[in-house]
Amino acid sequence: MTLLPGSMASLAELSWFIIMLVTLCISGVVNYNFVWSLHEHEWNATGKPEKALMFKTLFHSTGDCLAFLFGLVMLPVSKNSFMAAFFNLPYTSLIRIHTWMARTFFWLTIAHLACGLAMFGLLNKTPLAVWGSTIFENVLSVSNFILFLAIVITSLSFFRRKWYNTFYFIHSMVFIFIIIACIHAPSNMYYLLPGVTLYSIDGIIRLSAKFSKDTITSVEFEQCGYISVTIATNKATGARPGQFMRLCFPSVSHLEFHPLSIAKANENRVTFMFAPSKDETQWAGKVAKMLTAFATEGSAKIPVVHLQGPFGREIEVAAESQKYNAVFFYVGGTGVAACARAINRILRRNRNSKHIGRKTKVFLVWSSPYSKMEALSHLQPWISKKDGWRDDIVIELFETGVKGAAKETRQLRRNMFHSNHRADLRSVLQKHVYMSEMGCQQDVGLFVCGPAAFTSSALQSVEQFERSNRGVRVTVEVESFDL
Repeated sequence: MTLLPGSMASLAELSWFIIMLVTLCISGVVNYNFVWSLHEHEWNATGKPEKALMFKTLFHSTGDCLAFLFGLVMLPVSKNSFMAAFFNLPYTSLIRIHTWMARTFFWLTIAHLACGLAMFGLLNKTPLAVWGSTIFENVLSVSNFILFLAIVITSLSFFRRKWYNTFYFIHSMVFIFIIIACIHAPSNMYYLLPGVTLYSIDGIIRLSAKFSKDTITSVEFEQCGYISVTIATNKATGARPGQFMRLCFPSVSHLEFHPLSIAKANENRVTFMFAPSKDETQWAGKVAKMLTAFATEGSAKIPVVHLQGPFGREIEVAAESQKYNAVFFYVGGTGVAACARAINRILRRNRNSKHIGRKTKVFLVWSSPYSKMEALSHLQPWISKKDGWRDDIVIELFETGVKGAAKETRQLRRNMFHSNHRADLRSVLQKHVYMSEMGCQQDVGLFVCGPAAFTSSALQSVEQFERSNRGVRVTVEVESFDL
């Protein structure tokens, strides 16, 4: 997947969006000409101002464009989507396209409203002059716009990150928006039908998770502050490295499902890792409190879990690791859980290197504010002499929570290094891609997972590195926490 320079979006995503915009513009122009020719003679005969006809035509053409766009906005939102599975589309790409189209829909809605108000103004009428079926539509439309405005505002990233529950519940009101939109313009139903059908199927599948109960088998409070929780289930049997599931703990909340990356999985177990929140009013804080009680009381009170998924796509640079001399996993916080199974897959493939032609060196570069990162249970097999993987993986730990100390890097194990400052991906690449033990690398795979600022900085570092190292090709794959 080719990323745009300095962006987490791919060239394929941008191309699809541009094609959609061009199609929308062509549809709008054709519709404008059709509506104009339909009303021009009648309009001139009544002596009404031509500007009013222009805005009336724009009003109808933007409305028809909105109906077309409405259907497209709904298509990518289904988590259980046969289209995403068939075309192997990344979940983050689908959500990003949904966001772009929804914002286009919002601005087009404003244009539609402005054209309507301009038309009424030029005709010296008010939309609420006389009560009747048309006025009823106008009242509903204005009310629906206010609802849509609330949905858009709460969907903005800064709002969504700070008040996720508010975002989630207000976003659920989009179904009221859809019903009113169909009353306002019944033709919306035909455009919405494919997306609503897919989402209904997805909703039924996800709702069924509420009737399927799984239980926690063990909880590990990592020395570095994270919590690893293992659940007895067969739902993750076919999960691929990099996929996630959505978890609901009824004892915490009956409605909230939160996404967590799968750190480990087999036919009867799945393990997740998350960072507890100090604020016990937040979901992560409530779950941490509940798990602490479970660990203290033992099996006397086993919490029930509802699981949805797995969702998402396999980490591509891991699935195609044989193409690369080295694969870097540059992750922040709980992003280490997202890549744990992918790293295991590459290391196991290296053991059978006679089948793939060459071994792939793996580099894990993990940044976290917590201390004792080296004690994380998921890292132990990679530094153990017994497992024999130390020659195939190098682990760089960057503890970012240290303040005031001089920068230093210590070697903790044969293949593990610890630094007490922020990671600089360009320096890491420069250090390892040309290390004498590896020689000059030509093909490098890079998986980046973390907050928006973290991933943005990583992409800038890759650009700078490639400019100064023309002989190296870096294939980048990004998964941002913000989506």
